Amino acid sequence: GRISSFTQLFEGLTEGQETSFIVNNEKALERIFVYCLCWSVGALLEADDRSKFDRWLRDRDKSEVLPQVKQSETIYEFCVNSSTGEWEKWKPPKWTCPESDKLDFSNLLVPTMDSTRAK
Repeated sequence: GRISSFTQLFEGLTEGQETSFIVNNEKALERIFVYCLCWSVGALLEADDRSKFDRWLRDRDKSEVLPQVKQSETIYEFCVNSSTGEWEKWKPPKWTCPESDKLDFSNLLVPTMDSTRAK
């Protein structure tokens, strides 16, 4: 379950030519590890529990791997940039309405923070 999700996510984020620099970047690997931990082990948590999990992680973050957040934010609002290995605030991609003569609204998916991350 959760361990499989973690390993698959970690593998997906660390393999490939565009991520080859990460192998020699200990901080980037740690950031990706924490990101995968949040989105595997902590993925099913509700907002209140995500805040608690974020606080729990921060209490144990001796090497300052977690992103700096504002008061109402948690690690769940951030992702690791695959080009730099740095934390960045997550933003949904710009969405454009599909152009078609016949638009099927029942199959239309408007991107949200959770639906886009799940892709």
